[in-house]
Amino acid sequence: MAKYERKLQAANAAEDWDRVDRYAGFVERDSTMLEEIDGGPGYGLTPPAVPESMAAGYTWESTIDWTDEQLSTAYVERIESGDEAAADVLEQLMNQRDQLDRNRDAAIATMLQERQDQERAAFDSWTTQTGNGDLSPLSNPSRRPERRRSPDQVCREEYDTYVSMSYLSAEQDCRGHLLSAEGQARGVDPQTLFSGPARIAEKYASDELKSWWGRNGRVTYIEWKYQWFGRESDRVAARSAKHASYGEYVA
Repeated sequence: MAKYERKLQAANAAEDWDRVDRYAGFVERDSTMLEEIDGGPGYGLTPPAVPESMAAGYTWESTIDWTDEQLSTAYVERIESGDEAAADVLEQLMNQRDQLDRNRDAAIATMLQERQDQERAAFDSWTTQTGNGDLSPLSNPSRRPERRRSPDQVCREEYDTYVSMSYLSAEQDCRGHLLSAEGQARGVDPQTLFSGPARIAEKYASDELKSWWGRNGRVTYIEWKYQWFGRESDRVAARSAKHASYGEYVA
């Protein structure tokens, strides 16, 4: 192509317009061929930047207050936009949330079953020792309740017992180190942290207690009530209570 460019310049200087037209055509032809060989007009230029993924913006902390529907909507949006990395992160977050739900439900169910087994074993032991196996309150005065309790009262009392047992166990395992420095300064009763709002527990609990909760769980009354009765009316509140504690305590 350089040869024709030189001849084009010479023809132009000589004002030989026929040769100018001819050599200009050769130069244009060679330029087109060179572009095709090299990869087109944009060859050698920096390609346009690929849009950055939004994956880094989706973390456990940033989505802790999101509902399941919000997570699902964001997942679909990232799929449609072609941001597969962000979609993968959102899918992992949804799977983790589901797994936490299953773990918490299983832990509460196991705890309730163990308590029922203990109560049954204690009663069987009592009937064996006393020889009193008559379970009817009509014919057996010892089976007549001293007071009548509603199902909600029974549920609450069982939960209070669970909280007390958890407190005593944590106090022993943590060797009494249950409060943070701020909690001690304010004179907080450490037992109240086992059933109060998660944000209060996070603020005043010691690192040892938070670690203990990470290993043993921290069940709110709303969650306990849902597991106890299994009522649909308690389900949404129980799920919200679970999400309020997500990621706060690490064993």
